[in-house]
Amino acid sequence: MLDINVAEQLFPNPLTIVIQLISTSILLYFLFKYLWKPAKEFMAKRMDAMQRDLEQAKEDKIAAHQLLKQANEKVSDAYHQSQTIIASANKEASVMKEEILNQAKVESMDMKKRAYQEMEMEKASMKQEIADEIVQVAMYATEKLLKEKIDEEKDQEAIQQFIRDIQHEAGS
Repeated sequence: MLDINVAEQLFPNPLTIVIQLISTSILLYFLFKYLWKPAKEFMAKRMDAMQRDLEQAKEDKIAAHQLLKQANEKVSDAYHQSQTIIASANKEASVMKEEILNQAKVESMDMKKRAYQEMEMEKASMKQEIADEIVQVAMYATEKLLKEKIDEEKDQEAIQQFIRDIQHEAGS
C-alpha cells in the first residue's frame, strides 16, 4: 500500500515559498526600474505624435473648407459677371434693333453667341481651376492622414469620385 503524507503535499516548503517571493520581488524590481519608465515615455511620445497629427488634420480640413468657400465665391462672381454680360448684350441688341432692324437682328444673334461661348469657356475654365484646387487639397489632406501612397490607379479613382461628390454638392 502507498504511504502518502497528505500534510506534506498540502503545505509547501516554507523555504521554497520565501525563495520564490524573493526572486519574484527581484524580477519585479528590475522590470519596473528598466522597462516601466521607457515604456511609459514611449507611450507618451506616441500619444503626443498622434495628437499633433490629429491637430494638423483638423487644420487641413479647415483650410480645405476655406478653399472650397473661396472657390464657391469665384463661381458666384463668374455667374454674376456672366449675367452682366448677357444683360449688356441684350441692351446693345435692342438699341441696334431700333436703328436698323435687319442688321440689328444679325448682330444681336452674333453677340449672344459670342457672349454664351465666352461664358461657357470661362465657366469651364473656372470649374477646372476649382477642381484642380480641390484635388490638390484633398490629396494633401489624404497623404497627411494616411502617411502612405496608394497606387496611381486608386489615386485617380479616388480623385474622380471626390470631384463627382463636390460637383454633386455644388449642384444641389
